[in-house]
Amino acid sequence: MPDAPAPVLRYAVGNATPIRLLVRNGSGQPHEMDLPAPYAIIGRARDCDVVLPQDGVGFRHAYLQVIGGRLACIDLLSGRGIQWDGPQFGGWVSAAHRFRIGDAWLQVFDDGWIADAELPPPTEFKPRAEQRMEYGALPHVDLELLNSSAQGTMWPINRVITLVGRDERCRITCADENISRVHCSLLLLPTGLWVIDLLGKGGVRVNGEPVRCNLLSPDAEFEIGRYRLRARYTTASPQMPAAPSDVAADPDKATFLTKLNKLFKVEPYGDALLLFPIAEASTLKYKEIHVEISRISELLTAHGFRHLVVDGAFAPILSSMVLDAIIGFGRSARGRVAFCHLMPDLLESVRSMNLDRIWPVFMTRAEALQYVFSA
Repeated sequence: MPDAPAPVLRYAVGNATPIRLLVRNGSGQPHEMDLPAPYAIIGRARDCDVVLPQDGVGFRHAYLQVIGGRLACIDLLSGRGIQWDGPQFGGWVSAAHRFRIGDAWLQVFDDGWIADAELPPPTEFKPRAEQRMEYGALPHVDLELLNSSAQGTMWPINRVITLVGRDERCRITCADENISRVHCSLLLLPTGLWVIDLLGKGGVRVNGEPVRCNLLSPDAEFEIGRYRLRARYTTASPQMPAAPSDVAADPDKATFLTKLNKLFKVEPYGDALLLFPIAEASTLKYKEIHVEISRISELLTAHGFRHLVVDGAFAPILSSMVLDAIIGFGRSARGRVAFCHLMPDLLESVRSMNLDRIWPVFMTRAEALQYVFSA
């Protein structure tokens, strides 16, 4: 099956590094595998990304998922589990870990994967209760059932990775023999909710087409077994409450709060913020980035600035972390949001993430300002 959205997903997860594995089956010689997609299924089935054809290995035994500079490993409710050698495993894999599935030993190459215990793994982190910069500004999404006698049922997506399947241990359980015990994964990213087929029987269809992975836009329907479902998005995160309508935009506050910014320069214009990304996130520490993001979010939620114009005149391309932050700003804005002055590579990134369908792109700042003030 073609996996056309995989390059977009690589961008959305914030890491284009392939998953490189060293695999040794039993007493055989180890061999290297390069997996270009930002996820992989390990198991006995022939269509797995990493095939381990031996007893003791489930048809679909484990699931690897890239998220930023981290690589999550999830047991797909296998019978014999995964045995770990090295540091205590807390959901994230590094080159210091070796893991055993059946008689095979696997190890990732030292490509910079972070496996600290400070960040809760994606199956445990609750984005509706807390925020972590490593995961980005995550949207609030509910999954709606569109058919069957339970039509209208809504499941809140409150994990970064949600397993869906027939097994009661899945976070979303669908009692249907046409659905595998673990059928698919729902991956919550700043760009939206993605569905990833875990090679369940019958696969996953989005708008009638079979997919391995796909972004679930607000108008998309996806099917597993006999169930049709849709992602319902809210426009702003509850962690960022809207400012009272009688709060006037304070240009002096905007200037004061952002005067030391290195990544995002800000210029107030009425009740709009002009945002200029001007540096690469890689040149700053996480704490510095988080402080700048917090300053701009505060202006949009507590100091009367309703609209946002993102001016790309000084940024030929942006890292995924910066784009994720901008998406979060856009969701926080109570008025209109627009882009302008986007250079070709940045424009391509915005279009590949379908952001231009939500927030329009203009050639000039004047056109963008005219748009936001015409509300």
